[in-house]
Amino acid sequence: MKLPVTMVFISVVILFLLMYMFIRFIKRRNYILMGIFVLQVFVFSMVISTVIDNTYTTWWVELIYIICGIVLPITVLIADYVTLVRRLKKNQAYNGFIEKIPYRRSTRVDIDSFTSEFGSICSIILPEQLINYVLMSDKHIAVNVSNMLKKANASYMIDQYEKASTKYQFLSNLFSENPYVQYNFANIKYQLGEYKSSVELYRLALRNDLSIEDIRIEDEDISCSVLVEEEHDNDDTSIIDRTEYIDKLSKKRKKKDRALQVSFSAQTFEYMIRYNLALSYQKYGQHESAFRQLRRILKKQTGFANTEQNFAKLCVLFDHHKHGIKYLKKVAELNGYNVQLLFVLGRLNYDIGSYEESISFLMKGLELESDNPDILALLSKAYRKAGNNELSVEYGLRLLQATEPNEEEEKVYYSMGKAYFKLNLLEDAEKCYHKALERSPDRWEILYDLGVVQDAKGDYVSALKTFEAVVKIKNDFPDAYNQLIIILAGRKRLREAINVFKLAVKYCPKAYTLHFNIGNVLMQLNRVTEAIEAYKNALSIEKNDLDVYLYLSSAYIAKHKYDKAIEVYKKGLKGNEKDSEIYFGLARVYGLMNEKETSLEMLRRAISYDASIKSRARNLTDFIKLWDTEEFNSVVNQ
Repeated sequence: MKLPVTMVFISVVILFLLMYMFIRFIKRRNYILMGIFVLQVFVFSMVISTVIDNTYTTWWVELIYIICGIVLPITVLIADYVTLVRRLKKNQAYNGFIEKIPYRRSTRVDIDSFTSEFGSICSIILPEQLINYVLMSDKHIAVNVSNMLKKANASYMIDQYEKASTKYQFLSNLFSENPYVQYNFANIKYQLGEYKSSVELYRLALRNDLSIEDIRIEDEDISCSVLVEEEHDNDDTSIIDRTEYIDKLSKKRKKKDRALQVSFSAQTFEYMIRYNLALSYQKYGQHESAFRQLRRILKKQTGFANTEQNFAKLCVLFDHHKHGIKYLKKVAELNGYNVQLLFVLGRLNYDIGSYEESISFLMKGLELESDNPDILALLSKAYRKAGNNELSVEYGLRLLQATEPNEEEEKVYYSMGKAYFKLNLLEDAEKCYHKALERSPDRWEILYDLGVVQDAKGDYVSALKTFEAVVKIKNDFPDAYNQLIIILAGRKRLREAINVFKLAVKYCPKAYTLHFNIGNVLMQLNRVTEAIEAYKNALSIEKNDLDVYLYLSSAYIAKHKYDKAIEVYKKGLKGNEKDSEIYFGLARVYGLMNEKETSLEMLRRAISYDASIKSRARNLTDFIKLWDTEEFNSVVNQ
């Protein structure tokens, strides 16, 4: 006898509801819940018994099972949900499952999308114009060529580039020295994605265009940094000897010169070729060659907005941000500002450290689109970099309101946490970091900054746990180990600090701050010889940190190795000739060596750079042999 499937399903549903009712009864006990729970346990046992015995039940028994084991617990579950929703609404924390007002997505703007799109190429020359540029003596051939040009153009206009390419392949072979035919053929190749072929055809059109007086074959390896900076076009490019070529071609066209009358200027045609050639180079991945072509256009004539903008994009790609800003401003003069252009100008100024200028452009962008998340995010960062943390927080809050749930919230909270920390609002900073970690729990940068905040609050236990989490995620990050060592040393847990150091040097052997900090810990343990070795290791890695010289010298003093201390102090003087601490240290050593005159001379120099040293020197036992001398008393009491 087979068990009905319905009983198996009922038993599974009752089991899950039984688990919910059990948890519910443990948290809030009352007689009604206890009754429902007991009844549900009884029903569940009966259902299990039925399943095990593999017996059939009547319909009314199954109905009792469903009512007592499923309907009653679900009623409790629904009542709990309704109560929860009311409580959340009362606290203004409930938004419902479905937004009542659909979110309006703002325009997203960024540098990558700006620099990746270079627009479309200049259009082809129409058959009615092109037929005037083709030299033919036979009228019948001229009619056939005209028909072929019209058919090719028609195919081009309806995006049938393969058909157009086939016809222009024949025309290109027939009129191999005609720049206008080569130009149209190059356009077709560009539309087909055959950028190498389009580059070759555009370059051939440039060579064959007699109106261009300074045809040059550009070298592909010329640095764009040179192209940007130089005032004049002095690049080492070879100039084609055009005299022989022009004479040869003019003989063929001796009686046909009038047929070459064009409906647009020669300079415009050169602009069209070079502009399209630049876009082909860009698509082909030769950005420097594209850069060069656009620059040659701009040297001859300005006012082409597309050229200015594409040139600016290439400047940005090559990190010439100042030139990019210059040309984007020209684009704005021609076409006016839009949200993307203002954002890009703001971002470029931000990248070069012109934060006030960046804020100016971004504020204009907000006037056009007040809730644009990209502008709000960058504006918050720019204000923080400019030192205005209040406005940084304000725009961070606006960004949270403008973005969809979970959309880049981690970055926003992280940025706001930094701003709050600089405002010394540690509680707010910690909350923001926690919210950022809820969205990206493995971001070690956020964890590290959270640990710094917890340390600043005095919550050393939490800070230790946070920094330990950082090194688990990124074990080659020396700053986290340093923080652990400093906190442990501050709590007098010196042995643990040394163990952290031993672990740290396995992953960060070249982090001099680790050696420096463990040297300080060893000094607290009075393990001076080991401390000296740690300081020397730090000094071998970083020779420009004055503190290492000072602490190493102090360690030598503690071991009564005064000559070594003087040697280290004098090395530290290189590049720090006006540092009061070095002269004060030398005065201490010479005082301990009873070299009174030298000690007093060093002390006078130290005081000349920092008058507060007088009070420190008065009761320092290193000068005990000088206390009774008039010279010492006159120096420290003057």
